[in-house]
Amino acid sequence: SEFSQISAQYSDAYYEGMISFTALSGLVSDIAGNTLPAVTTPFVFQNTTTTVSDTPSLTNFELDMNTGTLLLTFSEEVTVSAVANNVQFQNAATNPTQFYVLTQEGTISTTAISTVLSLTIDRLDLNNIKLLTFLATSLSDTFIQIRNGFGRDSMNNFFNSSINGPVQAAAFTPDTTPPRVVSFDLYNDDNGSMIVSFDEPINIGSIDAARISLIGGANSPVSYTLTAAVVMDTTGERVSFLFTLLQNDITGIRQTSGLAEDVSTTNLVVGANMCRDVAGNSILQVPTSSPIPLTTYIADTGDASLQSFELDMNFGVLSLTFNDVIDVTTVNVANITIQNSSTSAMTSYSLTGSQMISPTSSRIIQIQLSFTDWNALRSNLYLATSRTDTYISFPASFANTVGAIPLTGVPATSAQQVSTYTRDTRLLQLSLFSVDLNQG
Repeated sequence: SEFSQISAQYSDAYYEGMISFTALSGLVSDIAGNTLPAVTTPFVFQNTTTTVSDTPSLTNFELDMNTGTLLLTFSEEVTVSAVANNVQFQNAATNPTQFYVLTQEGTISTTAISTVLSLTIDRLDLNNIKLLTFLATSLSDTFIQIRNGFGRDSMNNFFNSSINGPVQAAAFTPDTTPPRVVSFDLYNDDNGSMIVSFDEPINIGSIDAARISLIGGANSPVSYTLTAAVVMDTTGERVSFLFTLLQNDITGIRQTSGLAEDVSTTNLVVGANMCRDVAGNSILQVPTSSPIPLTTYIADTGDASLQSFELDMNFGVLSLTFNDVIDVTTVNVANITIQNSSTSAMTSYSLTGSQMISPTSSRIIQIQLSFTDWNALRSNLYLATSRTDTYISFPASFANTVGAIPLTGVPATSAQQVSTYTRDTRLLQLSLFSVDLNQG
């Protein structure tokens, strides 16, 4: 309007008493028809009148939750002082149950003085609004209150929230944009965990780790799909999540040659419906042709070690469980000794002809005792008769891990006790006999 243009241009001069007035002849006439002659000598106003005291106000606004664009329309032209801490979203005009005050300035894309301002809400603020499930989901729960520090009009009148109350959105565009994986921040081969970050808040209950795969590189034939994971929000903002892998997946990844061995061989692929954002939009897939590259890789630095072992004397099977994947081709069964004490064993027996029965590298390896080894243990009344006299020891050279992680041996002076022992309960059976008719 012309008034807004005049007040914007001359407001400071008005405060200083410097406004002057000239007019052409015929501007006005009195009731007798006499016209005003031309005013050629500037008439200077004296600043003794009452200044404009109306405060500026927000008349309507539009919000697009896809782009974060906030279009604000005011009653007059305004100069913005600060967006942060001065724009409050709330879900009702009175007694709101949820509200959020912008904390960032965002980006104003229109002129500094205007009746219409286009504000791009900062991503942090936009995501925080999306986290509030009863705020800014439709026209009915989208209101804005402009606070006093937002700015002023051309006459230096500031906003007054006690006079001008909340305004409901005139137009609202809901969030229909699929969330995206923005980074694959960490893969920790030491404890089997990884961190994945998204561009907006994710419904943690919708996350399906079985739709996540690791791949050696773009279109690589080397890959592994998770079966499940324990998921935790790392920041409370539901955009960055820690995935703790299950042991079988850790084993499967380590058994896959050329995968997750360093940064270059650790890339992320995301399948359809892996998760949804808080608005219910399904994740944008990450195909094998363009996987998300890993940012930080932490190698497995801890030594491999025996966690537990079992001995079944019914079937002569020895099972050993390690905390890392053992390369079955490197196992030397002859390095295993069974002893009856953890320290100074009174009796012991080292295996000789027993064989591996585990077909592939694994954390659990099984050994079938040879008939000789089996009988040697069964015939010793002071060894391997129960859990109390069954211990195992072996040197570090017993086997190698798949990832070339050093194996910690179990010394004879600190042997490990069997965790599960199954005693021989089978009835004695005749297995062989001979007859010599010459001798009768």
